[in-house]
Amino acid sequence: MLKQKPRANLLFTDYFLWDGQSDLSRRYSDPHKFPDGDVGRRLIFFDLFGMSTVMIKREILDKIGSFDIELPTAEDWDIWLRIAEHGLCAKGVREPLVRYRVWSGSVTRNTLQLCGAIILVLEKALARPQPVARRRVYKRSLQIARGNLELARVRPLIETQPKTVPAAALRAWLHCPTRFKWLLWCFATLWPNSPWAKIVYRKIRRRW
Repeated sequence: MLKQKPRANLLFTDYFLWDGQSDLSRRYSDPHKFPDGDVGRRLIFFDLFGMSTVMIKREILDKIGSFDIELPTAEDWDIWLRIAEHGLCAKGVREPLVRYRVWSGSVTRNTLQLCGAIILVLEKALARPQPVARRRVYKRSLQIARGNLELARVRPLIETQPKTVPAAALRAWLHCPTRFKWLLWCFATLWPNSPWAKIVYRKIRRRW
């Protein structure tokens, strides 16, 4: 791959999501969203790479530092972001070469912990010197992350305390006022038994 793209500083592959018995899906099921090249802006909003598929040069780690062991999770995303801040050129193999085990007890399935870790990673990034344009994108991602945390907190309460959902959706929207759908969710769930509320509950359960 390095012969094809000598400038590449992050190599990765596609991978299967696997439940221990069968392959559930490919990570990059949409070929148009395969994160080749300079995907630094997209990376600020999403962790685009599976850690077990990535290869980077030792000299890059010497330059940016290794994993932050203080982070509860998302420490791989933290490293990719630091690489991107020095100029990201990703090169990937489209063939899945790894299986990533997904199960209910995995760290990445702990939505509250993951949402909290995402906020920590973004706050850490904003504490570093950043160009104005990149800082603006980081702030936008942080707003979304804080809204996601509000909705993750309320998800377990949908069945027993549905009246807590409108306030959570409103708090999410206040964190990120450009996400008008969260404001609409607030109004839709003011009547917990309405068809619109049930649609919102379903969306929250699916996402968080």
